[in-house]
Amino acid sequence: MLSEFYEHHPRLRAVIEAVLEGRQGSIRALEDPPRATRLDLGCYAVPGGDPASPSARALLAELAGPLEIVVPDDDRWRLLLAEVLGDRIHDRSMQAYVGDALDPVRLATQSAGLPAAYKLAAVRSQEAAALGGDLSPHGVQVFGGPENFARTGYGVCALHAGSPVCAATTYALTTDKAEVAIATSPEHRGKGLATAVGAAMLAGCLRRGLTPHWNAYNPISQRLARRLGLTPIGVCEILLLDS
Repeated sequence: MLSEFYEHHPRLRAVIEAVLEGRQGSIRALEDPPRATRLDLGCYAVPGGDPASPSARALLAELAGPLEIVVPDDDRWRLLLAEVLGDRIHDRSMQAYVGDALDPVRLATQSAGLPAAYKLAAVRSQEAAALGGDLSPHGVQVFGGPENFARTGYGVCALHAGSPVCAATTYALTTDKAEVAIATSPEHRGKGLATAVGAAMLAGCLRRGLTPHWNAYNPISQRLARRLGLTPIGVCEILLLDS
């Protein structure tokens, strides 16, 4: 039934479905039976259902930032968000991409382009435990720690002197979709690491029968998405809630 609440969310489907499938995150409801709910996963809060429900306002009012609110494609929710949260929210919409037409040969060529001082590695428990704040966001933050990520998530990283300095990880994972997060440590940017690591990650998703999804806010990330062969599918409307 709750899946019907999220029919007005055409974007960020991997995040939404990961929660609805019970794999990650949580569902917040204040009525029984619920008329409105909120999905929470990592940095995302996703309201859905009937915005005229008495609980809809309360579900928004209890939010605390910093947080990214995924806006339903419904003007009534937009009005309620503005009314309840006011000047605490600001537009942070992202370009959504999907990997439904990726070229495995191209990805193999790109992943082989890692500079000589770096080594590709799977993100297992040891690598997952070494992912720090300079590689945020990453899947370890939402999979319940390094061991659980190594057991249930998936990722690829570039190692330099034995430590991960670029990582592509599953931020959300469903039966057939993966929301991908890619980040590079500031001192190692500009060397093509994100392209090589991202290509290896996307190729791994395809081998696992997963369609990669990615949402990019800044122009650099958007260029990376196009370089990897991801297809733009529209804008994911996001409101950033201040702390």
